[in-house]
Amino acid sequence: MVAQDFGGSFNASFAGAGRRRERGAAGREAARRRMEKLAYLLDNAVRVPGTSFRIGLDGMLGLVPGIGDALGSILSLWIIVEAHNLGMPKTALARMLGNVGLDFAVGAVPVVGDLFDFAFKASTRNMRIVRRYMEAMDGPIIEGDYRPVD
Repeated sequence: MVAQDFGGSFNASFAGAGRRRERGAAGREAARRRMEKLAYLLDNAVRVPGTSFRIGLDGMLGLVPGIGDALGSILSLWIIVEAHNLGMPKTALARMLGNVGLDFAVGAVPVVGDLFDFAFKASTRNMRIVRRYMEAMDGPIIEGDYRPVD
């Protein structure tokens, strides 16, 4: 089978997809902010009324039988792709994949898995790993503006 040429701009952008490395502290900071936004959306976007507990899109998607946990895991994998683009070590990426895998596997179990989805917060755990790596690279991180506002 021969690969088809779809034109310059498509081929150029597709060829570099997933292999881009964020350069410099400003690029790493921009990547961290993108990941923080997604992690917040997936794990902590909504406060449960009358409590201090927060839930996110990942837990809510997990309530959808069949495809919910898969969709949540696919979204969580984007954080790992960004972390790879930052040049994080394979051991850290493997740990992050383990968090998403555990979230997916246990989340697939009816009822118990749904409760686990709301409590485990794989994306938040993965962002802790990313922050530790970035602090080692660039020094302490000043917390962004993606925190719950009550």
